[in-house]
This record gives sequence, structure tokens and C-alpha cells, in this order.
Amino acid sequence: MAIVEPESRGGPSYQVTAIRGDRGDTLFSKRYSFQPIAIPARVIDSTRQEKLRQPGLSPAMKSGYQALKYPSHYPPIRRVLVGIDGTIWLQEENGRTASRRWIVLSASGARLGSIEVPAHVGFGAVSRTRLWTIESDADGVQSIGQYRVGKLGR
Repeated sequence: MAIVEPESRGGPSYQVTAIRGDRGDTLFSKRYSFQPIAIPARVIDSTRQEKLRQPGLSPAMKSGYQALKYPSHYPPIRRVLVGIDGTIWLQEENGRTASRRWIVLSASGARLGSIEVPAHVGFGAVSRTRLWTIESDADGVQSIGQYRVGKLGR
């Protein structure tokens, strides 16, 4: 199991803690820095407007949505996967919709590298050497794929 927690002290970072599920032992707990990505004002505005267009909203709910304070930056990590070999895969927020960037950590927390995949590719299972994917085409038809992982980028 892996837990990712945002950190606010010492600059933008997040803490990753890996726990051995069968015994509950902490395998590692390390802090990693990241480059924050600002949420564009247009994204916040459209999200707020979408909430306000919901049918049947009470005046109190509308007032609450209008007053809601949105965060200024995206969270650093969108998704966490633990590989069948103990690797930890962290889907980074990259501010883009066409691709997803994954950081790969070893079972001891060492950064092995990263991989970027198209947004239509989802992971079913992962390891340091293989990816099992679920891919959707333009019509939404899904297929399963298996790929070998080559050298991971830095």
C-alpha cells in the first residue's frame, strides 16, 4: 500500500509512505519535491458555473457555490498505483489533457524514472518491466493491451 500526502513546509512537496500490507511494516517514507501548476481562472470559473447550473439548487446552495474558494494550484499527484513487483507509480498533474505522466519509484522509494502515455490509456496493472492497459478509442470502445517498459526517462 502507498499513501501520498501533500506537505506545506520546506517548499512544494509531497510525502510518499509505502506500507507492507500483510504485516503493516513501513517500507519507506520519503519526501519528493514538485513544480506547482496553477489552475487557470477560466477552469475555476467554468467549474463554478457548471455547479450553479445544476437543476433544483436552493438559494443557500447557490450562495455557497458562489462563495466557494477554489485552490490556486492543482494537487501534485492524481493517482497512485502499486505495481505487482512493489514499484510505486504516481500519476503527476501535468496540466494537460492529451497525455499523462507517471513517476516510477522502486520498492525502496528510489526514483527509477518516468513515463508519459496518451490520456486514453489507463493502467490495469503495472510493474517495472510491463504495463497492462485498458485503452479507449474515439468511439469509446475499450481494448486490453500489454506493453514492455523500456528505459524510463528522467
